[in-house]
Amino acid sequence: MSLPTEGTKPRDCVVIRDIRFIARIGKDCWGRDEAQQARTTIKIWTDTSAAAAGDDVLKTYDYGAITKHFFLWLGQAVPWENLHEFHSAYFFRFSHIFATPTCLEMTTWLPDALLRVDSGHGLRTTFNWFGGLKDWKDTFMLPEVNVNCIIGVKARERTQKQKVKIGFEIVLMYPPNRENQAGDPFEVLVQKAVEDSSYQTVEALAEMIARMICLDAKRTFTSVTVTVEKPSALNFADGAGVEITRTPDQYS
Repeated sequence: MSLPTEGTKPRDCVVIRDIRFIARIGKDCWGRDEAQQARTTIKIWTDTSAAAAGDDVLKTYDYGAITKHFFLWLGQAVPWENLHEFHSAYFFRFSHIFATPTCLEMTTWLPDALLRVDSGHGLRTTFNWFGGLKDWKDTFMLPEVNVNCIIGVKARERTQKQKVKIGFEIVLMYPPNRENQAGDPFEVLVQKAVEDSSYQTVEALAEMIARMICLDAKRTFTSVTVTVEKPSALNFADGAGVEITRTPDQYS
């Protein structure tokens, strides 16, 4: 298989989307070391031109074989403390079985891991590889935290709380600092702060959330992207809001 050389950016990828399974990854929503539902998407960034030119399945990744080995690996593996450990273990398993890609991306969701969040949380890990593991990037994802708060400019909005949907993605530092991740979960911090807040604009609310996360000294990360939407803002749309990205040094 022909793989891109260092310095080039592969534009193609083989995708295996939403592999569903049950595994012991971290704690469940009740804080127990129990198996829970999970789903993983694997993206293998590579050059597919040779397979396309020759219409040859031998010159690309066999997604059937990858999925089969994924489940074989799950059956033999031990529990993982968190999603980062799960992704790291699979990457090294993958690199020993198959041709090592230029970049491998894994996104795993634990839909039932949080009591207060319907969609659960996820982690996207990108491994960059050029003849050796160069770096990886973890992005923690919490897409939908529903909170009631005072938001808006109309008279009724200033006296009655309404639902807002908050999501955020946090790019964690490499290597991850396991000893510096104590404290309340992000969703708890956000919910407490938003419930007690009173803003006229979603822009100000999003800025407050980003500032709070960036100034939380217990975490180590490089950037946070916050989305805030009002589901009831428009009659013919699911929601309207803003998305902002901030870094800790913007508030230092």
